[in-house]
Formats: sequence, C-alpha cells, structure tokens
Amino acid sequence: MTRKRSTAQKSNRGSRRKISLPRIPLTPDQQLDIVGYVLLSVAGLTLLSFLSANQGEIPSWWLGTLRRGFGWGAYLVPLFVGAAGLWLVLREFGDRLPELTPYQVTGVLLGYLGMLATLHVPATLGLFGGDSQLAADEGIGGGHLGAFLSGQLDDGLGSIGMIVVLVTWWLIAVALTFRVTLREAADGWQLLLGKMRSRRAAIASSPPEHRRTVKVPRPKGKPSPDSDLDRLVIRT
Repeated sequence: MTRKRSTAQKSNRGSRRKISLPRIPLTPDQQLDIVGYVLLSVAGLTLLSFLSANQGEIPSWWLGTLRRGFGWGAYLVPLFVGAAGLWLVLREFGDRLPELTPYQVTGVLLGYLGMLATLHVPATLGLFGGDSQLAADEGIGGGHLGAFLSGQLDDGLGSIGMIVVLVTWWLIAVALTFRVTLREAADGWQLLLGKMRSRRAAIASSPPEHRRTVKVPRPKGKPSPDSDLDRLVIRT
C-alpha cells in the first residue's frame, strides 16, 4: 500500500510539473512594437510630469532621479525616449522616414554628453562655489553624469586641457550629427562671418538719415509766435 501511495504521489507531482501557463506567441516585430509603445508611454508621462504642478509619489521619484542623474539635461530625456519609441513603431515605413545613420546617432549621444559636461562646470563654479557633487545632488548643471565627465577631464588634463577636449568633443559631435567634415564646418563658419561683416559694412556706409518737414496744426487756444502751424522734422 505504501508503494502504491508513493507512486501515486510521484505521478501527481509529475503531472503538476508538466502543467505550465499558456504562452502568447509573439513575433519579433510584435515584440519591437510593444517596446516602442512602452517607450512612447514613458516619454509622454515624463513630459506631462515635468509640466504638471501636482505630481504623485512615483512621478516625483522618477523626475528626481532624472534631475540628479542628468541635471538640466533631464528635460531632453523624454524627447530621446520618445524618438526611440516612435522609430520602433514606424520602422516599417523606413522609406518615408528621414534617413538616420549610426554615425548621426553617435553624434547626438556625444553632443548630449558634451552638453552635460559643459553645463556642469559653470553651474558648479557660479552657484555652488566649485562643489560639483552638491550641484549634482541638487539636480543642477549636468547632474551626476556631468559631474563625473567634467571631474575626470579636470583631474586628468587640468582646466585648459578640459576646455580643449570639450571644444574638440563638440566639433566631432557636430560633424557626425550633420554629416559634414571639419573643413566644411570651418568653411560654413567663415561664410557666416563674412555675411555678418558685409552687413555691418553696408549699414555703416549707408547715407545719412533723410529729413522732411511736416506742418502739424496746433490745438486751439494755444498761442503761436509765427503762425498756427509748427514745423516738425521727421526722420526717415
């Protein structure tokens, strides 16, 4: 009898183990669509939480985490998350979407990181007396990520070296994002400066202001030495 009970218990355990929850079959495209919708929802809720004055516990915690992590750059996080979600949802219409290369994505990420490091330096010096960690804890400047990047550059290269690296960083980010070479960027900058100089020269060499006399009747009851009309000089 004991053997029969043991075998019955084993068979019951085996049948329990074999029972599994039903799985919903999803194709890789459907999984990417779900991820895209989730990213869009997160981006929308984050943006609305930034704009809302009354926030719950979870949105307050989420926004505080973003501010401490990215500082002033936290306001761009929902844009990036929403752009990624929108691309996943609309990836099937790739021929109608603007072409986005991996180099451009790398340029945007480099630009964002460079912005955090660049913003954190003057914010720390101007508002917190050089205390980088305190500024990051308060969500000012570039947050903890900007404090880490600027601190590593300052400790390793010094102030002058940090400035040189940040300028080079920005040039590389612009070149990758807009798909231009440094030579083309320099030529465009020189062209812009030339237009500004030519405009200033045209303004400086313009003829003096023209003047014309207009007679305006004076109000009644007010005496006039010459006539009831005064002469006004209007510049054109």
